[in-house]
Amino acid sequence: MYTFTDQGGESLTLRPEATAGVMRRCHPPMGMLRGARHKASGVSAPCFRHERPQKGRYRQFLPRVNVEAIGFTGPTSDAEPPSAMTARLWRRLGIERV
Repeated sequence: MYTFTDQGGESLTLRPEATAGVMRRCHPPMGMLRGARHKASGVSAPCFRHERPQKGRYRQFLPRVNVEAIGFTGPTSDAEPPSAMTARLWRRLGIERV
């Protein structure tokens, strides 16, 4: 969380992106991992960047979906969650033979 006092003297707290929070849950002392693999996803509220944004980015942003695959190795762990989510969406919409 980023907490600071604005120009009017009011204290504000802004939420960072969700990845950091997920990783803290998996790191000791909470230690959810302990050799296990986890997948997490969720829809996120507005998030904020503390560092100076790159060109074309803003300090406030709204990630539509946050997907994390923890404890997996190889490039397939990066490709599998979006593919599985897309396939699930198509099934719910009744789209077949894609």
